[in-house]
Amino acid sequence: MLIRIFFILFISLLLNTTYAQNNIVKKEFMTEIDFLKENFHNIISFKIEKNKYIYVAQGDFNQFIFEYDKTTNTVKQISIVWNFIALAKECEGIDQKNIYFAQNKEYYLMGGWNEDPDIRIFDLYNPQPWHDNYLEIVPSMNYVGNICKFHTPLLEKLEKAPINKSSKELNL
Repeated sequence: MLIRIFFILFISLLLNTTYAQNNIVKKEFMTEIDFLKENFHNIISFKIEKNKYIYVAQGDFNQFIFEYDKTTNTVKQISIVWNFIALAKECEGIDQKNIYFAQNKEYYLMGGWNEDPDIRIFDLYNPQPWHDNYLEIVPSMNYVGNICKFHTPLLEKLEKAPINKSSKELNL
């Protein structure tokens, strides 16, 4: 009986080690950007410089903003928002370049949330975009359609319909 238990444990340990080694080898040869594309759905990218790209990836509840540096092949998470809307090169009246429009979910005291939160403008490299560190607030994306120059989004991967379809999105 003891020998049978030892044999079963030995075989299961051997199989688990093989599985772990296969995963390690797979991840060693997978580029960081491929890993990002494999683990998120609804990915949109923007080229902001010659070798720098911004990726917006839809998670289960939020959208994650990453910077991909093609020269070093590294991906760095910049921030997380509830609803990413657009990335602008520049806007009249705002000094910063590469800014984005997003909404954050606002919760009420004793439960519930605002179904249509304000669209706020954030600096691209703001690590924690929230209500105390935005650049401006706009009533709709149509309001800024003529005063901002937007980056053209490149659809990378679309698996599911976006969760946060905003009624205030830019209609191009």
